[in-house]
Amino acid sequence: MAEQLYSVTDCLWRVVRTQRRRLGVSAFLLVLWTLGGPGAVGSVDAQTQTIHHGRAWFAAGAGAGFGYERLLDRSGTLGGAFFVRVGGTPWKNVRLGIEWTGWIRRVTLSTGGRSLFAPGADLSPPMVTPPVVETQERGGCAPGSSTPRPAAIKTWPGQARCRNTTSTGTNMNNRNRLVAALALLTGAIATCPLNAQDGPLKLYISADMEGVVGVMTADQLGPQGFEYQRFREFMTREVLAAVTAARSAGVKEIVISDSHGNGENLLIEMLPEDVTVVRSWPRPLMMMEGIDSTFDAAIFIGYHAGTTNPDGIRAHTISSANLADIRLNGQSVPEAGINAAIAGYFGVPVIMVSGDDAAVAEARHVIGDIEGAVVKWHTSFHAGKTLTPAAAYRLIGKKVTAALGRLRDFAPVVLENPVRLDVRFKNYRPSQLLAYLPIVERTDAHSIRFVGKDILEVSRFLEFVTNYEPGLKP
Repeated sequence: MAEQLYSVTDCLWRVVRTQRRRLGVSAFLLVLWTLGGPGAVGSVDAQTQTIHHGRAWFAAGAGAGFGYERLLDRSGTLGGAFFVRVGGTPWKNVRLGIEWTGWIRRVTLSTGGRSLFAPGADLSPPMVTPPVVETQERGGCAPGSSTPRPAAIKTWPGQARCRNTTSTGTNMNNRNRLVAALALLTGAIATCPLNAQDGPLKLYISADMEGVVGVMTADQLGPQGFEYQRFREFMTREVLAAVTAARSAGVKEIVISDSHGNGENLLIEMLPEDVTVVRSWPRPLMMMEGIDSTFDAAIFIGYHAGTTNPDGIRAHTISSANLADIRLNGQSVPEAGINAAIAGYFGVPVIMVSGDDAAVAEARHVIGDIEGAVVKWHTSFHAGKTLTPAAAYRLIGKKVTAALGRLRDFAPVVLENPVRLDVRFKNYRPSQLLAYLPIVERTDAHSIRFVGKDILEVSRFLEFVTNYEPGLKP
């Protein structure tokens, strides 16, 4: 029974995340607010030292028993908790419960001390005014402050927003909130199979080449390079190492994007028969073409540092010949940052990256605490020291396994809409000509600005800017 309950909770987490657009913004936020909840009973928030609210927990399993505990939060509100014990210790895997502080606030569903629904994120609907302690726990603002606290959903500087915590108005009473959310939860449960196996995982792999083991110069990176054919195989085997590790971790469906150069580098005959490969250009979603909300995670293989990074082998962003910088909502980003934002639009977290030391460090800075496989170390733009291919394959497999083993530790990168794109060219004329378009602003001699309704519109614009030429045929 315990395994069946875990299977259902895993499915619910997937359903709510992937169906949020169909539910509509209000309904989706309502479900998250009602079902979400931070941490385990009686635990203390690491950042605010806030004792969590009281909850009533119900679960099933061999030797299960019910317990009761009185809790006190920092605001002085008295609460309580019922919880299940298995084998004499609180069951850490799955909890289903009811939380109250004077009234029923929400139903919670969690696993391993984490909410299954956007853990710890500030996703309360704007019409709801939570208690001060709730705002502190879930990454909002301290009372009277405009400074955001950290939230689990990754945002970049300037992205987090705070709502008014002093308002007392509400458009929905507690009973209606609970009933509506339980109705939505019941519908989600109906779509989840009761079996002892977790639902199949789906993985997106975006593969570049500059970050592949041993790559240092153009000799390895294109059809004219004398080492290109060998290094195509190294690139393919790095992807294959990731695929093999993912399969062992339970991933059933994999889409691979050949994202380097002409998009025709991977030796597809070396890949398993049941993977799908995205090849060539142009693509509306660039290096992330084919991703959608049905994926559980994304990983980046063979990535490199961005064009503004003074370190890194072959560091550039999209075009080493033409672009000097790309900024999203004011922050300079490498390809890893752009692609993480595209994945984040669909609610998909990036969980692992491979490349040189500069690329991995930069990706972790932009995305968060993801797994990183460093397969080489930069000395200069065209030099460095490297692992052997076999060692790189083992390391990549190990990091993919580690990442999938802690899948719920990761959060998607979500940008605030509309998304402001700033592109700086190495030459004058591109910015001058693009400014003829009414949707483009020329911000200086080398730079333009485009504002898209979301990152997908920005991606299409970038693909146009970097691929269009009048002589295109056919």
